[in-house]
Amino acid sequence: MKKILLIVMFTFVSVLAQAKTFKAYVLNMVQDDEGVKVLTQDPQVESVKPVSVYLRNDHKQFDEIMEILKLSKSKKMTLQFSTEADGVQVITKVTAGE
Repeated sequence: MKKILLIVMFTFVSVLAQAKTFKAYVLNMVQDDEGVKVLTQDPQVESVKPVSVYLRNDHKQFDEIMEILKLSKSKKMTLQFSTEADGVQVITKVTAGE
């Protein structure tokens, strides 16, 4: 029983470690056949290397998120990105941040 509990806890912690939320604005977007690579920058620490995240074409809110990303890029508007690791950081949610 203890072994099963440890395995479940380890799996849960591993999943949490792969999820990430951060604030940034969009520097650039490059579309390919499977989605859009989004290069982001933390507005507080612009000396830090930009972070690359990916929005998949099959995301259920693809069009809405693309509009938000385009607006952020044109106005340097800060967004809050929620991502999960799947080889790359894949966007799960984008909201206007402060």
